[in-house]
Amino acid sequence: MKKQVLFLMSGVVFFGLSLAHAQSGDSRLMGLQQDMMALQHKVGALSLEVEAMRAQNDNLREQISRSTQGSVTPETLRTQLEALRCEYEARADRDKQDILNQISKQIDKLGATLNTAPAKAVKEEKPIFVEDYPKEGIAYTVKPGDTLSKIAQENASSIRDIQNANKIADPKALKVGQQLFVPQRR
Repeated sequence: MKKQVLFLMSGVVFFGLSLAHAQSGDSRLMGLQQDMMALQHKVGALSLEVEAMRAQNDNLREQISRSTQGSVTPETLRTQLEALRCEYEARADRDKQDILNQISKQIDKLGATLNTAPAKAVKEEKPIFVEDYPKEGIAYTVKPGDTLSKIAQENASSIRDIQNANKIADPKALKVGQQLFVPQRR
C-alpha cells in the first residue's frame, strides 16, 4: 500500500512540475501547484491513517481469535455431557433389549426342540442283559481301585460277561467289598 501511495504521490509531483514548466508565468498554475501540494499532504496523512487502521484491525482479529479459542463455559460442558449421557443410556437400553430378544429366541427354540424330542430320548433306558455268558467262573470281591476292565483282564474274562452275569448297568458304580461272579471261558 505504501508503494502505491508513493507512486501516486510521485505521479502527482511529476504532473505538477511538468505543468509548472509549461506555464511558468501563469497565476493559475501557481494555484494548481499549491493545490497539488495540499493534496500530496492529505494523501500522505490518509496513507498513515490506513496503515494505523490495518494494524489496529490485525490486533483486533488476533484478540478475537485468542478469546474464542478458550471459550468453553461450564454450562456448555454440562450441556454436552448431558447429551452424551442420554445417548449412552439410549444405546445401553437398545443393547439390553437386543440381548433379551436374542435370549428369548434361543429359549423358544430350545423349548420347541425339547417338546418335539421323542419320548424315548427322555426316558432312561434299561440295559438288556443276556444269558450267553459262561456259567463257570470264580467269585471275586471288589477291592479299592478295581474296574470291570481290570477284573476281566486279571481273571481271563470279558467286561460284557461280568456285566451280564452280575446285571451291572453302570460299570462305574462298583463298590469296594461287592461280591461278583466272574465267568471264565475255556
